[in-house]
Amino acid sequence: MGVEFRDLTVSYDGSNVVLEGINWTVRKGDFWSVIGPNGAGKSTLFKALLKRTYIHGGDILIDGNSILNMKMHEIAKRAGVLLQTEIYERSMKVKDYVMLGRFPHLGFYSKPGKVDENIVFDALQKTGSLDLRNRLIGELSSGEFQRVRIARILAQESEYIFLDEPTAHLDYAHRFEVMELLKNIGKTVVCILHDFDLAYRYAEKIMVLHSGRKVEEGVTQIIFRDDLFQNVFRVRITRTDTHINIDPLLEG
Repeated sequence: MGVEFRDLTVSYDGSNVVLEGINWTVRKGDFWSVIGPNGAGKSTLFKALLKRTYIHGGDILIDGNSILNMKMHEIAKRAGVLLQTEIYERSMKVKDYVMLGRFPHLGFYSKPGKVDENIVFDALQKTGSLDLRNRLIGELSSGEFQRVRIARILAQESEYIFLDEPTAHLDYAHRFEVMELLKNIGKTVVCILHDFDLAYRYAEKIMVLHSGRKVEEGVTQIIFRDDLFQNVFRVRITRTDTHINIDPLLEG
């Protein structure tokens, strides 16, 4: 089972196509990175999972079920999506913010119980955010807030986790901590990453988007080729077993 993007074509207004003909399957247990230049459609792909865009054609299936026939809380139980931006209340306590991840399971009229509190506690602990639990969201640094956002997604307990730039605003030590966490949480993980080195180190598979189309997908070591990166990203790469060296592609 998994998440299947089946000939997906997406627009924001029903006419201007942002993604076209995307066929891609994320299988249970996979660890993917989605890479591509700015404007390639990476974030739009994740927004489509939340039905925040117009699905012009095709479909997205979660464990064989079309999202077109699913309510948002049903999608959220199966797939947690962390976008780059969101609306939040700055005066909310961190522990209450992370508890929002439990609402797909609770519904509108149920109050969190001890089980939910334990799940939130565990999510905060795993992300190194437990000491922040009584702080206000508005008091957090960008890096602290990013870790708390990931804790909220973990509290959602979805099998499939899609994260748009999960290491944004983090210093180098916390970038590696977050990626190690995601690698070892026992979930199916898909990350949009602009940091090629992190994608190369942690992702088992890579999908490359460019101008709204899938360019290529496959095992990470196969995708990280100099010819592909020259054509898509206009950079040269050399690689070792553990990291990537990147140089600009200078012409003339």
